[in-house]
Formats: sequence, C-alpha cells, structure tokens
Amino acid sequence: MKKRAFLLSSLYYPNVGGVENSIKEFSLVLKDKGYEVTVITSNRNNVNNEVLADLDCLGDVKVIRCQYPYNAFGFFVFIRNVCKKISELRVGDSDFILSRSHWGVISVRLSGVKKINYLAPSVYFLQEKLDKDYMLSSKMLRYLINSIGQFFAFLFSDVFVFSQDMKKQVQTSCLGGCNPVVINPGVSSDRFHCVDEIDKRLLRDRLKLDGAVKYLLCVGRLSEIKQFDIAIKSLKSLEEKYHLLIVGSGPELEYYKSLLDSEGVSERVVIRPFTKDVDLYYKTSDIYLMTSRYESFGQVLLEATCCGLPVIAFSKSSGVRTSVSYIYEGFNFLLKECDKQSPSSLARTINGFEFDRKALNEEASEFSEKYNWSAAIDTIILDRDL
Repeated sequence: MKKRAFLLSSLYYPNVGGVENSIKEFSLVLKDKGYEVTVITSNRNNVNNEVLADLDCLGDVKVIRCQYPYNAFGFFVFIRNVCKKISELRVGDSDFILSRSHWGVISVRLSGVKKINYLAPSVYFLQEKLDKDYMLSSKMLRYLINSIGQFFAFLFSDVFVFSQDMKKQVQTSCLGGCNPVVINPGVSSDRFHCVDEIDKRLLRDRLKLDGAVKYLLCVGRLSEIKQFDIAIKSLKSLEEKYHLLIVGSGPELEYYKSLLDSEGVSERVVIRPFTKDVDLYYKTSDIYLMTSRYESFGQVLLEATCCGLPVIAFSKSSGVRTSVSYIYEGFNFLLKECDKQSPSSLARTINGFEFDRKALNEEASEFSEKYNWSAAIDTIILDRDL
C-alpha cells in the first residue's frame, strides 16, 4: 500500500508564487519517493475569473479546494471546510503532513491530529508597515487576525523556515515558544537554467520582447510590499538601453499603470500577468531587481541566479527585512547591493553595475547545487522521525 502525503496551502495553481511553486515541487519529490500526494487548498483564484473545481488532478496529484470567502472572517469558513476534508480523508492516519498556511495548521490540530509540519512562508506580525494610514484601514483587522492565527500555528506545529533571519522572526513573533529548523529550499534545474545568446534572442521573439534592449526583471505579486514602483521611477535616471519587465498580478496593477504615464516611461516598461512559464522571462532578461522591503526568503532570487542573472537588491542597512545577504553568503559575483530604498539610489547602482560573466556563471553553477527540494523534504522527514 502506498504511503500517503498531504500538503496544505491557502492558495495553489492557477495562482502562481513562491508558496504555490514549493507545494508543486514538494508534490513531485514525494511522488518520486513513492507517496500518494493530495493537496488541500482554497477555491480562491487571484489570476482570472474562472471558477475553480472543488476536485482536480494536476500532474497525477489530487487537488481538493475548499471554499474561502473574500472577507475578513472568511478564514472561519475555510477552517471549517478544511476540517471536514481532514476527517473524510483520515489525514491523521497519513505518513506525511506539511502545511504552508497557518490556517492549515490550525485546521489539522482542531481535527485532532497532533503532528503537523509547518513551513512558514512569512511572519505576518513583522511584514507590514504599521503607519497611521494602515492602522486606520480595513487591512488592520486582517493583519491582527492573521498575526494571532499564525502565533498559535507556531506554537502547535513543528516549524521549518528557509533562513536564519526567518528563524529569529518566528521566535520573536511567538515569544520564544518554538524553535524552528532551518532548511534550504530548492529550485528546479529542469526549468531554471542558463541559455545561450541564440536561445535568448529566440525567446524574446517568442515573448514579443525587444531584442535590442537590456531588460531589468521583477517577478512577484503586484503589492505594496514588493515596491516595484521604485523600479519604475528609477527608469528616468537610467540609460535608455534599460527597460523594465514586470511579471505578476495583484492590487497595485492600476497604480503601476498610472505611474508609467506620470513618469513618462510607458514605452520602456512591459507588464505581463503571472504565468506558469515564468522561467522564460528569467532566461530572456539581463538583470534581476529585488526591490521588496520584506521577504521571508525570496524564491525568485534562486530562480534568477540559476538562470544566470546578476541580482541587484537593497542592502539590510537600507532598512529592508529580507534574506538576501543570507542567500548569497560566500558568493562574490552574484549580487550587487543598493544602500538606499530610493529610485535615484537604485538607478546609480544599475548605471554603475559591471559584472564578470565567466565568474558569475561559475558561481551560479555552484549556487544551484546548494538548493535542492529533495534534500528539504528529507530534512523534514528526518526531523519528524527523531
């Protein structure tokens, strides 16, 4: 009889992001290890208006979607529905359970299952900028609900994180109530790898991108926390050869579109929606920009580097809270840091940026060997069995 594994997440495909990608990669690894894999997620679709099926099958992995209303208290409905599925599927009798959602952890524990692995995607308590406008907005209620929910998830699960900084954040937010285990994430070498100049030109033709410019790439949800507006505003101070390519969807889309006109850079910016083929955009770009003010890890950095892109990111001294320095520790040619979170500082860094292609490719090859999804799963399984 096959071993059974359950993966829980608040979002899954067609939604695209670091969490969704990790769930997909974990499912592939577990299948290779002989598990029958089921993903339990929500019916939320942040990509298009398509109504998602309650039961689906993606790549031989069963996907079960539970209703999760778009309101502040929708999590009650989601937890109730997930608990029903956990009971129906006898999840407590399975061989491996991993959640990337704090609501998934709480649902499992409320269902009477005592052992649950939680790979935390971020720390809600620390990721928001709590200024006066935010605290007086409706977002504040969601922030409090998620922070409290995640606090209990940390206390009642075996917690795993992707960096030492993330470990410190978790311990701070749960008042030292848990001791997370740090594991390295992975990246699919089948998808994320370097291409030569000929293939790069062919990809630009395929994606209808200009073959004569240098593309600065940003990938991620179009939200305030990503600060893609800084990249847009920096273009006015950049050489004309630089164009900006943004791949993502989200609530800031209309703001970014209006910014293109007000900044006078609409001819130099391409915005494309999320796609499962995001690797094509890495392979056709020239430099990756990490402009986020908060990232628990930054899967996009692994993907960009494995595709041979040099990375420009804000330094820790600029005030951001990311794991950039941790990710690139020991590597000298993959990263250039910018010391201020401003368009002018970013532009100066880009304009003055030079890199050694041979040295970068050699380090990128070494870098890609460090990050492996199978090793991450093995660490979680080993920790569970201790």
